[in-house]
Amino acid sequence: MILGLLPEIRGGLGELARTGQHSRFVEGYLRPYARAFDEVRYFSYLGESLERYTDDAELRARVRIFSGGRRHPWLHTLAMPIRYRRELRECSVLRVFQVTGVVPALIAKRWFGVPFVTTYGFWYSKLTRSAVTGSLGRVVAALGLRVADAVIVPTQELAAHVGRWVPDPAAIHMIPNGVDTSRFPPGGSRDAGGAEDPLRGPPVAREEPSRRWSPPSPSSPAASSSGSPWSASAALRERLERMAGELGVSLEGRPVRRSPDAARDLHVGRRVRAAVLDRRALEGSCSRR
Repeated sequence: MILGLLPEIRGGLGELARTGQHSRFVEGYLRPYARAFDEVRYFSYLGESLERYTDDAELRARVRIFSGGRRHPWLHTLAMPIRYRRELRECSVLRVFQVTGVVPALIAKRWFGVPFVTTYGFWYSKLTRSAVTGSLGRVVAALGLRVADAVIVPTQELAAHVGRWVPDPAAIHMIPNGVDTSRFPPGGSRDAGGAEDPLRGPPVAREEPSRRWSPPSPSSPAASSSGSPWSASAALRERLERMAGELGVSLEGRPVRRSPDAARDLHVGRRVRAAVLDRRALEGSCSRR
């Protein structure tokens, strides 16, 4: 059997490498897939080869990269089923990693009857680069959800959201890609005098426009903690202060510089149990240590 892999629009191993995720993808996806299937085909939007990301001869023999070109990503996603017509037709099943990259799978299913599975991993409506691409992305996502043979979601909220388009509820599969904080909340401790040490959890906003951070829900451990240090854009400050007032918790805010000292600026110490850090804010720190 042959497995075809389709990344999100504009995606590829090179894009994953920009954020340090390529090794996780190679070891967590390509290697297990190569063991389970006779061949794995990865249809990239970038001009690239697997040799750049692994020197494993066996893996390179089982996984083939079909690279993209210089054309616009949306043009490439339409041209891919023509350029790689035979390669897609020979696939037993297609795995679409994010629903924004579903167009080649839609065409392959229509032309060749190849089934596909897609992931709906987060709120794509917040990913818009422009009004045009936002509208196009919503149309593509809706079509992909209606036609997909199976849809993978990481949360119950997203499962309920995609249920509006997926005809068969049994086709929706919830596979969390992180820790279930309702089952594994950080625990409190006591200070030197035996008093309860209040839990602090600093949700730190991403600067990246692709995945905007939102305040924690009122039921989450971070929202119910006695202190929530944060670093966020000015647009979030009012929302956070209002939420803190409604929950009766304190809110400690301070800016975080993007510098080699960014990690120290957070004052993440014994009383802080969890943090979601902006990758770009810490890049300088990590690259200099």
